Amino acid sequence: MVIALKAQLLRLASAARAGLETMTAKERGLEFGSFPHGTCGPVSELMGRIVLERTGHEGIYVCGDGHPALKPQQSHAWLEVEGFIVDLTHDQFEGTGLSGWVHETSAWHAKFDREPHGLCLKPTQWGMYPNAAYVAMKRACDAVVFP
Repeated sequence: MVIALKAQLLRLASAARAGLETMTAKERGLEFGSFPHGTCGPVSELMGRIVLERTGHEGIYVCGDGHPALKPQQSHAWLEVEGFIVDLTHDQFEGTGLSGWVHETSAWHAKFDREPHGLCLKPTQWGMYPNAAYVAMKRACDAVVFP
């Protein structure tokens, strides 16, 4: 089951990232204008929604700060699902040593002071829901077929 989940997460994460990369500047708007920079929070939330919809696994939104390689005011967010780290925006930082979007372990993520939260899965829970990003990610993930 763990191997199957990892394969699903790998496919979904790659598709979702590709979907975000296809967004036009107008679709990105202010919130996603500098993607992947400064978008880790909403991307992690949206990825959590897609993972739940497609796999039935509810992830955990993790916000981290206090990383020794980052400025004191910098933070980062990612999704964790059944022990897997799903991070579509780690490439906004230099020197992470990461490639790909799903990791079983990560020395880079381990250096953060972690603060896990539940996901905001309903658009009504958001002040301004990033629907264009969700649609781009979902459209790309809808094409993913699991074996």
